[in-house]
Amino acid sequence: MMLILADSESICVNLLSDMEAILYIGTAQSLFASFILLTKRPKTISDKILVAWFFIIGVGLGRSLLSRLGYVKIPSSALIFTYGPILYIYVRSVIQENFRFKKIYLLHLLPLVVFAVLSYSTEWARFSIKEDAHDSYILVFGTAFLSTLTYYIYNVFRLLKRHSANIDNTFSYHSQHINLSWVKYISIVFTFTFSITVIYGMLIRYTDIYIIEPGFISSTGFTLLAFSFSFFAFKQPQIFNVSRRDARYEFDLPDKVKTENKYERSGLKDDEADRYLKKLIEYTEINKPYLKGDLTIQEIADNIDIPKHHLTQILSEKIKKNFYTFINEYRVNAVKDMFANSNYNHYTLLAIAYECGFNSKSSFNGIFKKMTGKTPSEYRSGIGV
Repeated sequence: MMLILADSESICVNLLSDMEAILYIGTAQSLFASFILLTKRPKTISDKILVAWFFIIGVGLGRSLLSRLGYVKIPSSALIFTYGPILYIYVRSVIQENFRFKKIYLLHLLPLVVFAVLSYSTEWARFSIKEDAHDSYILVFGTAFLSTLTYYIYNVFRLLKRHSANIDNTFSYHSQHINLSWVKYISIVFTFTFSITVIYGMLIRYTDIYIIEPGFISSTGFTLLAFSFSFFAFKQPQIFNVSRRDARYEFDLPDKVKTENKYERSGLKDDEADRYLKKLIEYTEINKPYLKGDLTIQEIADNIDIPKHHLTQILSEKIKKNFYTFINEYRVNAVKDMFANSNYNHYTLLAIAYECGFNSKSSFNGIFKKMTGKTPSEYRSGIGV
């Protein structure tokens, strides 16, 4: 029995030591990431938002470390109410063309202000309140955090869903840098980590369950989040080139707007739309812009002198396609032509894909099979090559 107790005590000591190490690493990584972003040139508004995000994480983890070492006792748990809003505003800044930070966004910090005041009275000056009042605060705090977390993660995924539709109207290719798939994964990890932390913390408070210190889970989560976010976010380019004319992203359209009246106020007349469509098809077939792997609709709009949003409209209304599908159909047809031409028999599948405008093997295989019902190799073997 004594041996078991000794082993348990040893495990606890090791966990506490590991937690301090995690706090050191997390604090250093967050503040270092913030510093690196400050020196980045040129800085986008998204980079500035990340500076704030990393700095707040560093302050929170640093405070926890100093508190564990016995140097300070300042309540900072309310800082977690900034993570959801900052993630939401960051995603919005990345996917929205001509994004500008508005003062109204500061309202997202209202939960932080409220619980910062409450945490002062319940943690720093705990001697002045009753224990049952503190229990009530813990319950309210945990419930409020989970509620706001759910709200912001829902809206992040809502933004990403709308962004996914928008990139198909803007880009002729897909990549993690423009579809922000990494944000989805980080959001899932973020939600899971801090939901478990809060739920487990509340269980400890109201039951006899105690497996590990809740702070170990949250500190590990913060540290992993800081590393993951900094790794991907540093590589995140500016998706939309806002210096180009007519850079317009109808970000604020209602979610359930009907397709048939989506463009009712665009001012584009039907005969003009037919003329634009004819001009677009002629330019595409003669100049073959689809052979450029990173082609965007803005490039075509600039070359044929048609507003980008009008091109999006005529593709949607006249031929019921988005830009991504429109361009990749030309690419698939170009691949078929090369397959049928004996002069290219010595070309590999990937070489032909690159020649026809595809920029990755996975996208080539996926798009080709979706549009033909066969893989490239199946199709090519079927014509005797």
